[in-house]
Amino acid sequence: MKNILKQLTLAICLISILLLPYFVFAVDNDSSLNTNKPLDRLKNVGTVQGPYVANDSSTFLVERLGMVIAGVLAFVGVVFIIVIIVSGFKWMMAGGNEEQIQDAQKHIKNAILGTIITFSAYSVWYLIYYLFIQKGNLLQ
Repeated sequence: MKNILKQLTLAICLISILLLPYFVFAVDNDSSLNTNKPLDRLKNVGTVQGPYVANDSSTFLVERLGMVIAGVLAFVGVVFIIVIIVSGFKWMMAGGNEEQIQDAQKHIKNAILGTIITFSAYSVWYLIYYLFIQKGNLLQ
């Protein structure tokens, strides 16, 4: 019982530390966006231009394609992380069975390799986006 209470206290502390940044509403230096109410600041978020906002019609398709690529790569990365966690759980629950341990290790190695490939693909895509679309005037 004492061990469970200790683990529960630790879990609550860790969760509260992880959730702490969500309660911070930093003030922007831009006077047009600087309001005192958090909801007003959240409404203004949509008016600020981000990296994937289409400024003219010639880059609209390219930037939308970039959003799709970034979303797909992020989703694939999450899938690989979930595979690593599930395989680690299977390894812990193998109970000394060498076949199950080797299978879990194989899945973890493949998931790590997939994660590296996904991050590499995202890095290459972001480099292409930055050099040719955002910084360079390739499409103009």
